[in-house]
Amino acid sequence: SPRFPSPPLWALKRSHDHQQRSHGRETSISLSASIQTAAFVNSLSVNISHAFKLQEEWDEKIELKVNALKDTVDLIGQQVEILSIKESLCCHADYKEICVTPIKWNSTMESNWPERVSKMKANTLLEGSVSTSP
Repeated sequence: SPRFPSPPLWALKRSHDHQQRSHGRETSISLSASIQTAAFVNSLSVNISHAFKLQEEWDEKIELKVNALKDTVDLIGQQVEILSIKESLCCHADYKEICVTPIKWNSTMESNWPERVSKMKANTLLEGSVSTSP
C-alpha cells in the first residue's frame, strides 16, 4: 500500500492557526447565542409574570362579583320566603291593618308571641304590619 509523505511543519502550523480562529468564531457564535437565549428567557419570564399578575387580578374581580351575586340571591330568597308567609296570612279586605292567621290561638302560644313577632319583623316588608300584642 502506498504511503503518503507527512505534510510540512508550516502546513501543520497553518492548519492549527485556522482551527484556533475557527474555534474562536464558534465560541463567539456560541456566546452570542447564549446571550440571545438568556435575553429571550428573561423576556419570557417577565411576560409570564405579567400574565399571572393579570390573571390574579381578574380572579379577584370575578370572586367579588360572584360573592355579590350570592348575597343578592340570598336576599331574594329571604324576600320570597317573607312574601310567602305574608300571602298565607288572611287579611280582612276593609281592615288592612288587621291580618288574621289561620293558626288557632290559645294561652300557651302567648309565651311564643315575642319570638314570632321578631321573626315576622325581621324584614322591612313586614314591619308595621304586625301587631306586637297577642
